Amino acid sequence: MLFPLAVAALPTPVESSITVVSYNIHHGRGMDGVIDLPRIAKVIASQNPDFVGLQEVDSGTNRAEGRFEAKELGELLGLNSVFAEAMPYDGGGYGEGFLFKGEGSKMGPLRLPARNGFEPRSAAVHKFELGGETCWIFATHLDHQDSQMRADQLAKLESLINELAGDSPAIVMGDLNMRPDSPSWGTWWSRWKSTVIGPTMPSKEPRSQIDYIFVRPPERWDVLRTWIGDEPIASDHAPIAAELKLKR
Repeated sequence: MLFPLAVAALPTPVESSITVVSYNIHHGRGMDGVIDLPRIAKVIASQNPDFVGLQEVDSGTNRAEGRFEAKELGELLGLNSVFAEAMPYDGGGYGEGFLFKGEGSKMGPLRLPARNGFEPRSAAVHKFELGGETCWIFATHLDHQDSQMRADQLAKLESLINELAGDSPAIVMGDLNMRPDSPSWGTWWSRWKSTVIGPTMPSKEPRSQIDYIFVRPPERWDVLRTWIGDEPIASDHAPIAAELKLKR
């Protein structure tokens, strides 16, 4: 069931829990070949999120008909928006988007390593207050071609998180292009808590999980519930969501 789009003034995220959503939007183009951002917005609105990480976002490209997708989705949903460009593309930019309620410190994009011949990658980063405590969210999209490249990007991302967030509560979400049993994770799984578990790709009949929401330190977060959106047309990925509570 899809809920109507929010058009009211921006609320402040609730202090008891937050809902975060990660969604690879395939530059807005659905499985029917149609670029339909209002359709994408309805899918996101049905998750009732406080924070949304978007992957495969176009900004002013010819492919996307000159539309600034993160900005337009934010306006449709009544959310603030930022675009983290990974690379110039087709007359505009291509990268990650981030949507959020309330206020926060918008930073980035953070650049991730990419060898010659591979697409540059980035991460959007956002600092916010939850119950009087500083928290961080990082939204990213790792390489889809090379396992060593993904491992290098993940290591760089964790180094940046350590540098920026230190021991503060942090969330990482995105299309990481790795299955849960991939050796490219290294020791990531021992330091982070994975929330959503289940297939996310392809959207029509998901068989493989490559989209994730992680939190750390594991002992600071309660995962109240998680779910994978049932939407086969709007994108080639299913959206994923987690309701999280920060322990005192």
